[in-house]
Amino acid sequence: MFRPLINSIFDAVSVGIDAYANFIYRLVEGRSYQEALALEEERNAEEIETDNIIKYEYIPTEEFDKQVVDKVLKYKFKEGEKEGLSFYLGEDMEGNKFKIDILDGSLLIGGMTGAGKSNIVNVLITSLMLTYTENELVFLGCDMAESDVYYFRNHKHFRGMSTTCNKFLEQVEWLEKKFKERAKILNDTGCRNVISYNKKHDKKMSYFVFVIDEVVLLTRNTKCKDKLHDIMCVGRKYGCYFVLCLQDATKDTIGKCKMNCPQVIGLRTNDKTDSNTIIGEGYNLQDMTVKGRCKVKNKDGVTEVQSYFIEEDVIDKLLKNNLKQ
Repeated sequence: MFRPLINSIFDAVSVGIDAYANFIYRLVEGRSYQEALALEEERNAEEIETDNIIKYEYIPTEEFDKQVVDKVLKYKFKEGEKEGLSFYLGEDMEGNKFKIDILDGSLLIGGMTGAGKSNIVNVLITSLMLTYTENELVFLGCDMAESDVYYFRNHKHFRGMSTTCNKFLEQVEWLEKKFKERAKILNDTGCRNVISYNKKHDKKMSYFVFVIDEVVLLTRNTKCKDKLHDIMCVGRKYGCYFVLCLQDATKDTIGKCKMNCPQVIGLRTNDKTDSNTIIGEGYNLQDMTVKGRCKVKNKDGVTEVQSYFIEEDVIDKLLKNNLKQ
């Protein structure tokens, strides 16, 4: 008969001790022990989620010299032969390195502000300049905001950087002259395009990659928009490929350019309409939540990829020998 009474007393003492402990803990920490436990569990959950994100989000800076240059940014060719114009964008959701070959077609990179577009441009340009010589690859740039692409204007691979409509039209005029020169060579050798020519001849033609940031600033000018469409239609034959970057994804800003971009990197968008415009219906870029996460559409279908991250001071370090004298 005394056991229930003893149990009741024991429970009362335990409650009293817990209450006293919580009282002391609250005096010291400003919250109860139970609240602290709940907060700790919440933090642990966040850490687990962060671990999963970091696994794909970036490679730590201190590993760049050893890991990124050798395995990621500098594409390793088999049997000493360079084929294509390739760079590693990042890793797919299974942890496999994901490669993009510019020679598969011009590239459209679209997404809202802060989604990771600037970083992808940095990875693309840095990787290609580390892998190919300035004779194998020639960059042209157009950046009216003087921001991401403009950053690379003083490197050897860049043969011009336009920041106005007039300068862009001068670049197009220069390319058109190069196309005429190459058209004669292709006709004389019986080759359909520069890729075919380079496979058959020891003396190669350089590939041109024209990177245009914030396309909307350019396409507001009707003449520039028409010239861009025209040169994109014929550029691939003559070894010229385009990388178009944009945030404002509408039919007016992209226009016919999208038809000439068989490869698309879609980052998070503001809404479903922008997602459909950039990459097509059903891929829901507006639901992407991790910075740098993107969906790549190319000849192999659509793949979800976490892009590699590269800091500006690392770019400076990697490309210090690539600056024009």
